[in-house]
Amino acid sequence: MKLRYISLGLEYNYYSKADNLLRYDFLLRTRFISNYFSREVRKYKIEVDGFNMLSIALLPDINNSYSSLTAINVLEVYLPFKRERYDLVRGTNDCNYYLELFERGFLEASKSSKIPLPILMDILQAFKLGGCLNKWTHKKKQFKSENLSIELKCEFDTNCFQLRLIVSSLASKEIFFNGIIARTEPDEVLFEKMFKDILIEDDKIIVTDNSDSPRFIINKIKAKQGILDYQIEGRSDVKDLLTYGL
Repeated sequence: MKLRYISLGLEYNYYSKADNLLRYDFLLRTRFISNYFSREVRKYKIEVDGFNMLSIALLPDINNSYSSLTAINVLEVYLPFKRERYDLVRGTNDCNYYLELFERGFLEASKSSKIPLPILMDILQAFKLGGCLNKWTHKKKQFKSENLSIELKCEFDTNCFQLRLIVSSLASKEIFFNGIIARTEPDEVLFEKMFKDILIEDDKIIVTDNSDSPRFIINKIKAKQGILDYQIEGRSDVKDLLTYGL
């Protein structure tokens, strides 16, 4: 079995009853780090015994950390939660408390399993040295007949996820448009199926979703003039989800 997921959160069974709003808030504020670590660890194809997910779960009233293997292919590491430290960093760019928890979780997990600690620490260090940024290019396509290069870039932080559209000249590399076409709360469950491919049809740039249906329809002519004129397809609640804070 390969290690595919790394997560950090308040322990579900306890906090879903004691303070579910806090549990969900903490999940949102830290998902961008869990997402980064999960994507990076898959590149190493790490073989482990009996689990494919390392979950770091926080509890309020424990003095010592410990780990256990659950029945659902998860190695659960339990650490104490310091609410006062979370309140200080919540919603800021200060990731030190979260990274301390990941580091402690990795160390504890390595005591009871054959997880390659140096690889996990390298991933953590790379994230820290990169300024705690989770950014990646989802897709870049060239349309030679249109002399256009179009990119979809993803930006995921503690406060939101953003989908950025970049339209540029294929020949001169001049950037015509660079702007945000979607923003959601910071949880990949909300955005991961909302964009897939880039198409051009007549005077429209179309971003399809995971079902290959049009999700974003952008006016190509205005985009080449640096103007965003677009519409989001779908129900009103989907449109609200994709325009969080816009």
